[in-house]
Amino acid sequence: MATFLGRSPDTATIDDLRRFQIKQQEDGVPVPTMNSIVSVLRFFFTHTVDRPDLARRLVRLAHPRKLPVVLSRDEVARLLNATTCLKHQAALSVAYG
Repeated sequence: MATFLGRSPDTATIDDLRRFQIKQQEDGVPVPTMNSIVSVLRFFFTHTVDRPDLARRLVRLAHPRKLPVVLSRDEVARLLNATTCLKHQAALSVAYG
């Protein structure tokens, strides 16, 4: 934040925070990393420099979550029958379960 602003972050304005978050998004910073930065800045503005008005203006982004691929019953049966070793079948069963 200090590097982005070119001055101390305790002098930041609401527009500075908005520009900082937009720049992060444009630079392709992952959403979880951006949310971690928001948490750090909220702590900084609330507890360190006593500017909770700025902390409230920071926005956390929704992290899109993907659903896992679920195999059909037939695919699971083929996977478990792909090996003849009982130990490997047990390991595959536990791993899939």
